[in-house]
Amino acid sequence: MNKLIIPFVLITIIAIFIGNNALSSEISEQIYSVGTKFTLDASFWGLSVSGNMEVSEKTTLNDKDAILIRSKVTKFGGLMGFIARFLRTYKGSDTFDSYIDAKTKRTMRYQVYKSNDDGTKDVKEHVYFNRKENKVISLKDDKVIIKNAKPDLQELFGSFLELICKMNEKGLALGQRFYVNLYEHERASQIEIKVKDYMIINGIPSYIVFIDDIPNMFKYPAQLEAQIIKNSKGFWIPVRGKCIIKIRFFPDVTVKGRLSQERFGN
Repeated sequence: MNKLIIPFVLITIIAIFIGNNALSSEISEQIYSVGTKFTLDASFWGLSVSGNMEVSEKTTLNDKDAILIRSKVTKFGGLMGFIARFLRTYKGSDTFDSYIDAKTKRTMRYQVYKSNDDGTKDVKEHVYFNRKENKVISLKDDKVIIKNAKPDLQELFGSFLELICKMNEKGLALGQRFYVNLYEHERASQIEIKVKDYMIINGIPSYIVFIDDIPNMFKYPAQLEAQIIKNSKGFWIPVRGKCIIKIRFFPDVTVKGRLSQERFGN
């Protein structure tokens, strides 16, 4: 997990609802519009980390229309130094570029790097999702990282926007179970997400979603619980959550996350 700053912030506040159906064009057009932006914070005992992800621009990749989602760390606040001891891999990445196919809304290319003061990049990971051959290939050395990849395998940031679309296309109901095929640093895993509760929190109708296991990110078992509400535009979005890391013979480490700001493009 050399890309675990922003992914860690995201994983503490979201559950990922991915299906194989085409997205509603009206919903996806607004959510994938340039200018859509989410600002996220996570904290533990006074330590914090902040970041944002934004639909930055429309572009082309391999002669296909693409959308660039750029996610960045904006504040370290000490949390990553502490939490890095629980992560499988951590190499100080601070920028995460996800190139999404404008038609299918699936990840085409994913680059993870540290931005240097002189404007250069220290690339930690750069992969291409070959959808025709169901492979994930490293663009650093042309090595095939994953064979027989699931057709809907995605990295975290493309998954987050698809989450928003799916929640608002399908709606939420108690007992629903969703499954996602998630790519995380040269590994693929399937995650089960359950809508486990509905309640009123601070006067706001909310669904609570739960992930019992988050593989490939931590050295120890970890769970996620997140609150989903409707925003002022009527979109279901995840706003708060907590990630519980279970360490044998030690008290659980609970990192809380929240969506501090959201904006949808035009």
